[in-house]
Amino acid sequence: MKKWVFAIVCFTVIGLLPIHSNAETIFKPLLGEVISDSTAIHRGATADYAVVKTIHRPDKVTVMDEFVNNSGEKWFRIQHGGTTGWTMSNAVSTSPKLDAFLFTAKSNVTIHRGATKNYSITETLEKNTMVKVLDSFVNQNHEIWLRIEAYSVTGWVLMNDLSQKPEKLSGFVEKGGIAVKRGAESGYLTIHTLKQDERVSIIDFFTNSNHEPWYRLELSNGTMGWVPAAQLTLRATASPSNLIEHSTIVYAKVDQATVRSGALNSYRIVYQAKLNEKLSVVSSFTNNLNEKWYRVEFAPNQFGWIHNVQTGTEPTLNGIFYVRVNNTNIRSGASTDYRILTALNSGTSVKVVDQYVNSSGQRWLRVQLNQSTFGWVLSTLLQDKPMESSISKLIGTYNAELRRGAGYSYAVVEKLPYNSRVTSLSEFLTNTGERWVNVELSNGRRGWVPHWELYDTLSSRKFVYVKSSDVIRRGASASYASRASVSGGETLLLLNEINGWYNVETLKGVRGWIQSTKVAAYQPNGLMNFRVTSNSRTDTELTWDKTTSAALSYKLLSDRSIQVNVKGLMVDLPAGALKGVSSISHSGDFLTIKPQANYMFTVRDKNNQLSLTVMPVGIQGKKIIIDAGHGGTDPGAIGPTGLREKEVALAVAKHLATYLTSNGAHVSYTRETDIYLTLDQRTTISNSSDHDIFVSIHANASTNKSARGTETFFNLAYNFNGDKSSILSRLIQQELVKQLNTTDRGSKAANFYVLRYNNLPSALVELAFMSNPTEENMLRQDLVRKRAAEGIYNGIKKYFDGGY
Repeated sequence: MKKWVFAIVCFTVIGLLPIHSNAETIFKPLLGEVISDSTAIHRGATADYAVVKTIHRPDKVTVMDEFVNNSGEKWFRIQHGGTTGWTMSNAVSTSPKLDAFLFTAKSNVTIHRGATKNYSITETLEKNTMVKVLDSFVNQNHEIWLRIEAYSVTGWVLMNDLSQKPEKLSGFVEKGGIAVKRGAESGYLTIHTLKQDERVSIIDFFTNSNHEPWYRLELSNGTMGWVPAAQLTLRATASPSNLIEHSTIVYAKVDQATVRSGALNSYRIVYQAKLNEKLSVVSSFTNNLNEKWYRVEFAPNQFGWIHNVQTGTEPTLNGIFYVRVNNTNIRSGASTDYRILTALNSGTSVKVVDQYVNSSGQRWLRVQLNQSTFGWVLSTLLQDKPMESSISKLIGTYNAELRRGAGYSYAVVEKLPYNSRVTSLSEFLTNTGERWVNVELSNGRRGWVPHWELYDTLSSRKFVYVKSSDVIRRGASASYASRASVSGGETLLLLNEINGWYNVETLKGVRGWIQSTKVAAYQPNGLMNFRVTSNSRTDTELTWDKTTSAALSYKLLSDRSIQVNVKGLMVDLPAGALKGVSSISHSGDFLTIKPQANYMFTVRDKNNQLSLTVMPVGIQGKKIIIDAGHGGTDPGAIGPTGLREKEVALAVAKHLATYLTSNGAHVSYTRETDIYLTLDQRTTISNSSDHDIFVSIHANASTNKSARGTETFFNLAYNFNGDKSSILSRLIQQELVKQLNTTDRGSKAANFYVLRYNNLPSALVELAFMSNPTEENMLRQDLVRKRAAEGIYNGIKKYFDGGY
C-alpha cells in the first residue's frame, strides 16, 4: 500500500514539473508584456491548474522559463508583482513596447550604475520625477530594471519603482512664460501663458507622435490645457527660501562670467556669459565654503552654476544704449512732469550712467548727452543693441492701411494685404504717445502704419475671445454705435487698448471696440456656435462647438429627455422650433433637451463638439456596429473539445446582421473575417463613425466547468452614454435569455475596454460558457447561434422602438 501510494506521488510530481528535453539549455530571463485583454497565471503549465492571479494588457512581467506541455502548448513561467506561475505563451510578448517616459512612484528612488542594487548609486529622485526610458534588462534575480535618463544622469532603476503616469499633484509654477496649448503639440493654439508662482494641477500625461512628453494641466479657473513636460517645474510653496528674492533673472556683472557644472570653482566651465547677459535662475545653493551659487539656465534646457558675486539683479548700467523711436524726449528729471531738454531720433546712441524707479513705478535711465549735460529718459524707449536700418515685418491684420504720414489724419495711400511683407525703416512717437512705423513695400512705395499692424511672425499676435454674444462699437465707449455683432467664443485680434476698452479686429477684417471685461484671454468654456443640419430626409443634427476642457455628462430622464450637466459653461441656445425637439432650455447647471413624441436622440461627446442626432423611433434606418470578439491570432476562450470563441462570435455577428438589415437597419462590422484587431482599433471604428449603438459579441469561460448562463455588460463610470448603454444591455439580456433558455446571470456594469472607451451606447454580450461542456455543445450548433442573434436583435429593436 505504501509503495503504491509512493508510486502515485512520484508520478504526480513528475507530471506537475515542466522538464526540458535538453538539460544543457539555459533560459535567459526576459521582459514580457501581456498582449491579451486578460490572462490567468496558473500553478502549472496547463489550464487545468488553479488560477493564482489574473493579469491584463499591457502589464509587464518577467519571463523566467518556457515549457511545451503534452498537448503541444507552449507556456511561459512568469513573475508579476511577487506572484510566480505559468501562462500561455501567446498571451505574452517578449518584445514589449517600452513607454518613452515614466515617473517615479515614490520618494528616494535610486539610480544605480548597473541593473542590481549592488551597484553604486549615482542619483536619488523624488516622487513624480519624469524619466526617459532608454533600455530594459532582467537580471539573475528575475528583477526588471530599466535604463533611464533624468537630470542628464543615466543609469538603472528598478521598474517597480516607476509608474506610467504621474500622481495628480498641485503646486506653484517655478518659472513663468510657458505657453499652455489646447492640445499636446506646439502647433496648437495658445490658450494661456503661465506666470511664476501661478498655482496649477497636473492631471494627465501624454507622449505625442513626435515622442515629446506633455503634461495636461488644470488652471485655478478650471481651464485645462497642455504644456511640454520638460519646461514645467512645480514647487510646493509660492515663495521658497532657495530662490532669489523678487526675481528669477540675474545679469552677468562681468564679461565672460563663468558658468560651471557644479557649485565650486573646481568644476569645469560649461558656459561664459557676456556682460549684462540675462540668466534664468532655477535654484540656489550655499556650498561648504559658504559661497552662494545660482543654478541658471543659460540656453534652452542647458543648466549650470554661477557664483553670485558675478551676478546682479539689474543690468550693469555703464554702457551705450540706443534710442528706439523718433522724437524721444530727454527730460530734466525722472517723470513726464519735468521739462524737455532735447529730443532724439531713432538709432541715436547715448551713454547710460544711472537708473531710478519713480513713485509711479516707472523705470527711468539717466543718460549723458555731452561732457557736462545729463538727462532722464523712460527705459522702454532705449535698447542695448543698435537699431537695424531695415527689418522685415509681416502685416498680421486683415484691414491694414498705408498712410502718407504718422497719424490717422493723413491720407490712405493703399491697402496692405494680410501676411504680406514690408520693410521697417524707422519709428515715430506722436504727441499722444502712439507709435507709428515708416515702412517700405516690395514695390518701393513708402508710408506709415501703426506699430500694431506689424509682426515678426503671425504666431506672435495676441487674441482675445468673446465671453457671450455682443457687439463691437465704433469707438471706445458704450455711447458709440454698433459696428458689428460678435458671437460667444468668437476669436478677435487684439490691436490696442484705451481705458479698459480693446480695439479689436474680427477674422473677417471688421474693426471696432469692445470692453475688456467682455472678452477673455483664453477661449471661454462652453457650448458655442450652435447650428442645425439635415443628414437625411428624416434625421436632423444639432451641433455645438465645445472647448476641449469642457467635460460633459448627461442623464436620461424618465420622459426620454437628455439633461446635460453644463455647470460653469456658457451655452449658445437656438432660436425657433427644431424638428423632432419638443423643448430645449438652459436652467442653472443643466441643458435639457426633450424629444417630441415618436422621436429620439443619439448623443455624441466629441473632442471639440457636442452633437445630437434627432431621428424617428424604430429600427428603420438606424446604424449599428457589430463587434465580433477576438479573431485572428486571438482565439478567445477554447472549449473542452476545442471550439474557439472567435468562431462563435463571428457566426452570431453575421446572423445578427441579417436580422438587422432585413428590417431596415444599417450594419457595420469591426471585423467581418477571421482577423485580429486591438481593442483600441475596435473603439476607434466606433468613435469615428456616425452610428447609433455598438454591440460586442463574446462567449464566457471559467476555471469552474459548471459555470453556466448568459450575461450582458455595460459601462456607467466612463462611457458618455452610460444611461443608454444600461437600457440597451438590459433589453438585450432579457431577449437573449428568452431565446437561448439559459441561466439569467443579469445585466451588469463592467470596465471592459470596448465599453469604457466607447462614445456610443454600448453593450457586451457573453452568450454562454465555452468552458461548460453542455454550453460548448450548444454554441457549436448553428440553430442556437441564429437564436442568439435573434435574441440580440429583439433587444436592439425594443431599444429603438422605446425611443431611448
